[in-house]
Amino acid sequence: MAYTDPDGEFVNLIVGALAGAAIDAAMQGVLIATGVQDEFKWGQVAGAAAMGVVGGGVFSKGVQLVKALKRGKIATKGVTRGSDITEDTIKAALKGDKNMASQKAVELKRVQEYYDKLSTSKAPNIKMDGNVITDGHHTYIAGKIKGQLPGVDGGVLTNAKKANVIPLSEIKTY
Repeated sequence: MAYTDPDGEFVNLIVGALAGAAIDAAMQGVLIATGVQDEFKWGQVAGAAAMGVVGGGVFSKGVQLVKALKRGKIATKGVTRGSDITEDTIKAALKGDKNMASQKAVELKRVQEYYDKLSTSKAPNIKMDGNVITDGHHTYIAGKIKGQLPGVDGGVLTNAKKANVIPLSEIKTY
C-alpha cells in the first residue's frame, strides 16, 4: 500500500463526511415523509458531508491534544534547559508512566543537571528489574522530559528497596 494513515486522521475525515451525509439524508427523509420538505436536496447532503469533514478534522486534532496531554508533551514542550524544569514539569512528564520507582523522591537540581548533560552527551543506561527502576531515576526523568530515553541494563531489586517501590508517576521531588 502506497499510502498509510498511522494516526487515523484521514479515517476521521471519512467517518465525519459519511456521518454528516447520512444524518442529513435521514433528516431530509423524515422532513419529506412529514410533508415539511417537498424534495430531496443532494446539495444539502454534500454540504452536510463537508461539515462532517470539518468536524472529523476537529475531532482528530482533539484526540491528538488529549494524547499529548496524557504523555506530558504539552507541559514539557517549553523546556529548553534544565533550569526550566519544575516539579510540575516532572509530574506532567511522568503522568501515566507504567514504570515503578525504587525510591520515593528525586532531587530537582539533579534532574535539571542531567537534562543539561543530555544536550551534549548520551544518557548513561539506567538499571531496571522488570518495570522497576533500581538505579538511574534522575537520568530516566530527565531523558523522558528531553525525549531521549536512556538505555536499560538489568538491575536487581533488593529486599531493602522493595519496601520503597511506588509508581513512578507518584515520585516526589525535593
